[in-house]
Amino acid sequence: MAKTTKKPRTKRELDVLRDYACRLFLSGETQRVIAAKTGLTEATVSRWAREENWDARRLSLIHISEPT
Repeated sequence: MAKTTKKPRTKRELDVLRDYACRLFLSGETQRVIAAKTGLTEATVSRWAREENWDARRLSLIHISEPT
């Protein structure tokens, strides 16, 4: 099977993918699922998550309130 050469993505395209990947992560998707949905490698998704601290951002969305 012949390898296909992918066209390099522009900075704008990568920014859009990074934002989309982050939103998927914050909504609860795994890095593996994000990679599959975006066509990125798991390594890229993992690097972005680490560089931008997605785990902390996800945790900050959890709100626990006292019963009234």
